[in-house]
Amino acid sequence: MTLEEAVDLLVSTDKDLDLIARFLPVDAGEVHAALAGADEDSADGVALRLLAKYNPYVETSKVVKKVTSTASSET
Repeated sequence: MTLEEAVDLLVSTDKDLDLIARFLPVDAGEVHAALAGADEDSADGVALRLLAKYNPYVETSKVVKKVTSTASSET
């Protein structure tokens, strides 16, 4: 399901928004990005906050560890 479809579903339903949002599979990164530009008081903003609640965005960072070898030459 796309984020737009999920938001449209939440905005147009008269059912329990929290319950519906819990089971909508959306990309957390997309929700995070859309939420940053959404008006908090708009219907889309409410829908996005509910989707973010159940699809939390976790920022990951790559950690590169340099491994050095200390080989001793035994003869």
